[in-house]
Amino acid sequence: MKKILKNSRVWLMVGNIFNAGFGFLSIGILARSLSTDDFGSWVIFVTNMGFVEMIRSGFVYQALVKFVSSAENEQDSQRITNAAWQISTLLSVVLAFIIFISQFLFSAGIKANHFELFFQYYPIVLMLMLPINMATWVAHANQKYFKMWLVNFLSSFPFLLIIFIFKNSKLIEILWVFAAVRGSVGLLCLFDSKYRITIQPDIKTIKELLGFSKFTVLTTISTNILKSADVLLINAFLGPTMVAIYNIPLKLLEVVEIPLRSWAMSAFPRLSKLAAEGNLSQFKSNFTKEVKYFTLLLLPFLGIAFHFSEQIVFLYAGEAFVAASPILKVFTIYLLIMPLDRYLGIALDSVNLPHINTMKVVLMASLNIFGDWYILSHHLNLEAVAMVTVANTLFGIFVGLFFINKKLSVQNGKFFIPASSK
Repeated sequence: MKKILKNSRVWLMVGNIFNAGFGFLSIGILARSLSTDDFGSWVIFVTNMGFVEMIRSGFVYQALVKFVSSAENEQDSQRITNAAWQISTLLSVVLAFIIFISQFLFSAGIKANHFELFFQYYPIVLMLMLPINMATWVAHANQKYFKMWLVNFLSSFPFLLIIFIFKNSKLIEILWVFAAVRGSVGLLCLFDSKYRITIQPDIKTIKELLGFSKFTVLTTISTNILKSADVLLINAFLGPTMVAIYNIPLKLLEVVEIPLRSWAMSAFPRLSKLAAEGNLSQFKSNFTKEVKYFTLLLLPFLGIAFHFSEQIVFLYAGEAFVAASPILKVFTIYLLIMPLDRYLGIALDSVNLPHINTMKVVLMASLNIFGDWYILSHHLNLEAVAMVTVANTLFGIFVGLFFINKKLSVQNGKFFIPASSK
């Protein structure tokens, strides 16, 4: 028990499960309290927000974690963190300006696609989220997982509490509560941060971070497209009501997905260090063990989700969303292969193959977009859209395994780097 309580990875997973649980409950409350159209509009807002946040994350997050976790001393760590702040601040200002101006330049298209909420209000939320994002990224890079959890907790629990107390709130009121909570937490993060942005940019360090993130930004954007393309194309073809129905199984997936994401997040600094030290035997052992354990651990949950999908959807979102239960059944197949896909992406980044990981995810996103377009344009059902997600994930696993085995060959049960790649 003492060993478990001292394990920072366990705390990270438990914390993320709690935070994901708050988000899960928030969606359930909103699904029951808002009209189907308004709930669909909220899902569209959150989906677009996730896409922009992925752009900001891609330019900073992975590079920050990788370089800070391998920094030789505290001075290097502070130098890298300060450069990450500079990149993230400038990028946030540019993105907020582009989004704000776009609502005037493309007003007709924005209204036709139900994007008004996003373009009108997200520039404010974008700036409010900057200190929160940087606080969690720096905490992850320094493996301070309790602090990382605390920031996420403060960002999500008050919002859940307020919408639970005021169940009959209008959509615009919910949006302002969302922004106010994040603004308050952002101020706390700024006061707590020991890193301050200097006026003079560290060009060398910025180039170092961007040199790595030029690949990871495409990876993170493409990863987001893998999830958001379904919602955006369903909205374009069928409207917000069908978006609302499709989103319920997606949110239910997070009950199982969050522990995997949490464990994988904490594995990245450790796998990166093992790869940098050339300890490829331990690298392989950690990789295969975690994928195997997670896959086996998921099996009973997947069985429950498949056989009781209708009851689960009814309990979570109410009778109006029972039509989403067949989609949940399809997604249980996706969850079965998710551990291998997630860890392959981490492994590729850890062995300095971010460009391969980028290519893998871009191919998966392209396949997902084309598949969704084909399904929806031929008036097939939403279960077929979910099957496209399963197909592109299997394709990504094949590509990932091919390239990592090309980089790191297996001989006598150990990884080694072939002479041709040295």
